[in-house]
Amino acid sequence: MMRKFNFLNLLFWSLIALTSCTEIFEKDIEKEEITIYTPNGKDSINYSQTFWWSQVDFATDYQLTVVSPSFTAPEKMLLDTIVKNNRFAYYLGPGKFEWQVRAMNGGYKTKYFGSKFKIDTTEISLQTVNLKLPVNSKVLAEGLIEFEWSRLLGAKGYQFQLDSSQSYRLPIVNDFRTSTTYSYNLAVPDTYFWRVRAYNEKKDTTDWTEFKFTLDNSIPLKVALLSPLQSASNQGQSGTLKWNDLGSGYRYTVYIQVGSGQGIEYPNQSSASYNYSSISKGQEVKWKVKAVSAAGIEGPYSDLWSFTIQP
Repeated sequence: MMRKFNFLNLLFWSLIALTSCTEIFEKDIEKEEITIYTPNGKDSINYSQTFWWSQVDFATDYQLTVVSPSFTAPEKMLLDTIVKNNRFAYYLGPGKFEWQVRAMNGGYKTKYFGSKFKIDTTEISLQTVNLKLPVNSKVLAEGLIEFEWSRLLGAKGYQFQLDSSQSYRLPIVNDFRTSTTYSYNLAVPDTYFWRVRAYNEKKDTTDWTEFKFTLDNSIPLKVALLSPLQSASNQGQSGTLKWNDLGSGYRYTVYIQVGSGQGIEYPNQSSASYNYSSISKGQEVKWKVKAVSAAGIEGPYSDLWSFTIQP
């Protein structure tokens, strides 16, 4: 009987603790309001729309839904997606639409907020090609570069240009195609510019839309470890590993082995430090770090250092 009571008692307090944690980490946002910025009831001639709304404090995600022509009489569900930011670009074309968005976190949701809008049919010269990949100002490594842009209603084809000069006087690539992708091998480190415009049967065109990217083949330098010092003893069970910072754009992979256990890599560290915790007393800890460039190129690992947790 006592054992059963203890189990029920433990279960009760576990549920209380779980509820308390939820209340601590998840803020109630159900009564928060969202301001709709755009599109917001006005007619437009832009086939591509950027849905933009106000941010909600303590929200981790937003659910965005777009239908045609309206939620009261829907004929098409065009978009139902979860996004992290308060802006989302999407190609629609002409028609009548209604959209709504709500904020969410792990425990709560706001109500939906939204608006109706209309996109009128327009000449291709007034439209815009949306470039997708590589994203603007991206740093890439040498190899096959994949280019992608959005399809445009009424377009017969697309003109794609690539050059290391923004003048495009003698472009590396000047291609006409019906698809919305292009692939090209690049090996020379430089800043490159690429642009696309659409054309129709009458040879009317959109304006150019342009992005740039940088090709960087350099291998990151070897990282120098700073602390704890090599062979340090009497370290705390929790602490911070530090190494020299190679500058902006780099991320780091930290390798840690505790005792005779399996070493584990912790990638994608954005700063030149890493916090460890809950290591058993008396254990030897081995660690090393390598840098990864913005282009995704890995540098060599640092020297392997070790320290000992206080007994």
